[in-house]
Amino acid sequence: MARQGSLEAGTILITGDVSKECSVTALASQPGSPDMIWAAREDRCLLGIDTRSNVVETRITLPAGGELVGSCVASATSVYVGAESNILNYDTRKGLLTAAYVPQNQTNEVNNFSLSPDGSQLLVPTDEGELVFLNASTLAKCRETIRINDEEQVCSCVTARTSLSNPSTTIDVLTGGFDCTVRRFAVEKENYRVRGTLDVSNAVKDENSALPLAFNPPFVNCIEFDSFSNDSAVAGTGNGSLCLMKFRGDSINFKDLRTSI
Repeated sequence: MARQGSLEAGTILITGDVSKECSVTALASQPGSPDMIWAAREDRCLLGIDTRSNVVETRITLPAGGELVGSCVASATSVYVGAESNILNYDTRKGLLTAAYVPQNQTNEVNNFSLSPDGSQLLVPTDEGELVFLNASTLAKCRETIRINDEEQVCSCVTARTSLSNPSTTIDVLTGGFDCTVRRFAVEKENYRVRGTLDVSNAVKDENSALPLAFNPPFVNCIEFDSFSNDSAVAGTGNGSLCLMKFRGDSINFKDLRTSI
């Protein structure tokens, strides 16, 4: 029997903030601090907010100019914000900038990056079809970059999975991108290897849709491992579908599909 629950909505009024109509562009929760969230806004403010009291505990002014923050993730001691051409690491206790990453090629923009489960690395997908591994403290490259595809199509998202026997070890990652393909890479050893690929375009094709896939392509925009079963994942596509995937050995198979979410 399915469990039933409730979802209640509430509004956080940011005390002392007169710019309530300013758009929030990215959010992140902070591990170990369940009542703390980080919000990046279009006025280049990064706010650490206590959701119990609705009070801004930390206010960081991001560098002027450049692009809006599109990604934000947090660890117990750091918050990382990413625009198209850079990633910044701020100390959450002091509110100070501690490291920055700027791609050598300014056209190789960064996308929705992720923190490895053990918090030691940032996994950064890029517009030129790469997955870059950065040291979480220094934001320096810390291992071989993965070339996702030969066509250099956009790699838009990434998620990582740990070993059940050793939760601090990342054993493989999943990537998604504008080639409508999910790829799985084993990264437990120094040299990575491909563990499977899955083309989602045929599976998500909607025969009842008035638009062909060429006009409504199922780009893989977001992807997450199932943190409970550890052998499945879900991907969200550009045509409104959710693909549920199951892993067995070096294969990836569709477990289920939900369309028109």
